[in-house]
Amino acid sequence: MDKKIGVKLMVLIGGAVLGFVFLQPSLAGVSGLPFRAELDRAKTVAIGKITTIVKEKENYEGKFVLGHATLKVSEVIKGQKADEIELSVVMKMDSKLPSAMASSPRVYHEGDEGIWLIMPDGSLSHTYGLLNKDRLQEVKSILNELDNRTWSQEVNGLKVWASTDKEFSGGKDSPGMVIFAVKNVSDKTIYLPRSGYKGIAVAVARDSSGKEFLLRGLGNQGAIEPPPVSRALEAGETCYFHPDTENFSFFQLPGDMPAGKYSIIIKLANSVEKGILIAAGKENPVMLWTGSIETPAVNVEIPEKPAASQPAATQTAPNSLLKK
Repeated sequence: MDKKIGVKLMVLIGGAVLGFVFLQPSLAGVSGLPFRAELDRAKTVAIGKITTIVKEKENYEGKFVLGHATLKVSEVIKGQKADEIELSVVMKMDSKLPSAMASSPRVYHEGDEGIWLIMPDGSLSHTYGLLNKDRLQEVKSILNELDNRTWSQEVNGLKVWASTDKEFSGGKDSPGMVIFAVKNVSDKTIYLPRSGYKGIAVAVARDSSGKEFLLRGLGNQGAIEPPPVSRALEAGETCYFHPDTENFSFFQLPGDMPAGKYSIIIKLANSVEKGILIAAGKENPVMLWTGSIETPAVNVEIPEKPAASQPAATQTAPNSLLKK
């Protein structure tokens, strides 16, 4: 993948998370993160009610309107305590626009009330921005599970973790999916090559005999070419790192994996020291994180398929992918 082309693709897909970018049909079908991962990424989870919305900006001849909302908070479940939170929300969208978007945003109104997921950049979670209050115990239970998960050992300021997720099947051709989190546990910003580069994040499922199967993403990865384009991981930030883009998508279990029990390990590795960070249209040189780190193993069982749907063959991963 050409570096400039790769960067453009990442920017487009990143914009799709916000739902404001119009994409070509060939880029459609990218899927967001499951609920548990979005809760993990959220900076603030709070119960509250929108008391006012003031129009801020109009796009597409008034068919798409952004507003400044004031959220009156009754309880903060995660994050810094506050009585009010200011939000930028979509307050109007023409009914014809969603069909041209990769993933359309939710429209909010005065009086909307419930559980709010607010992300590190101050925006609402694209998929789970507002939840019914009857999900409060579910939210608290998931946050408690995340607080007590087992991370890897630290390597040069990073820890990693992986998990399957019951909410997402991985698509009709896949028996499941795996999410992969990278956390900056240092007190400094860490720069990582973007996940679209081949070999940065490699996920392998190993069966009881030691045979390995490569887990894939939804897109094609390009070889890393120095200096690679990087993404900044701020101190304390958790990022879900997948082959297609960060904080979006997932690893898929291959649809032709034989039935059985597997141990899945995801490896994050980089040996390139110098990269670039693109900000405000400029390429800024940065020193990249280097090292190799693996998640604690994730155990998963693939059930037997009906005889009529058994695959003819399965492609295994190259020998010891994680050791390379």
